[in-house]
Amino acid sequence: MPGGRSAGRGKDMAADDLEVIKRSLNYMSGELSKVTSLQDRLLRLMDEVRELKVLLTEKEISALEQRVDELELYTRREDLVIMGLETRHRSYANAVTNHNSAEGASEKELESLDQQVVTFLHSKNISIQKEAISICHTLPKKYEKAKPAIIIRFTSRKQRSNVLAQGNKLRGTNVYMNKHLTKKNGTIAREARMLKTQKKIIATWTRNGNAWIKEQEGSQAKIIKELKELENFNEQ
Repeated sequence: MPGGRSAGRGKDMAADDLEVIKRSLNYMSGELSKVTSLQDRLLRLMDEVRELKVLLTEKEISALEQRVDELELYTRREDLVIMGLETRHRSYANAVTNHNSAEGASEKELESLDQQVVTFLHSKNISIQKEAISICHTLPKKYEKAKPAIIIRFTSRKQRSNVLAQGNKLRGTNVYMNKHLTKKNGTIAREARMLKTQKKIIATWTRNGNAWIKEQEGSQAKIIKELKELENFNEQ
């Protein structure tokens, strides 16, 4: 029957169309999955790029800090720090102003700070020439009753080293001489001394303003540039 054949063809066409639609949907679903997968990969890559940018920035900052530290260290190579020394630094003019006469001031009060330092060191048989001192001044006290640290800048590094080499003559005086380290290297040096006290390393010292350590007998000396380099020893 014509009507029956027409209806059958209609059903076949509908079935074919439905199959085409299904295949299209499956294809689109597959493509969508690929796009989603690519998006996920892209997002992960973007996260990695951001992390790399942060790391790069940290490295750049670290490099700049290192350059600043090295420059600061260079300016301190002729310096010596004296701690624990009792001094009274008053100029002749101040003595006259406060007492109306220099006669009322003690000899020590009339001495300049560098002269007081030289006098004390000479009393301990430490060889030092006043003419070798370029600058001498105190640092701010950490608290009221503390004896201020004294910074001495010599005219040459050789003069500084000659005086520093005689530091063992101050034993028992509660007066100490040290190199003028940067804040960063001072922290590293203190941490290294703690490790030596804890017997986690066998030796530590400073050379040219940098901290050095020796881990064990026979091992090579190592310069420490960053505090985090000592973290592994604290974990032992």
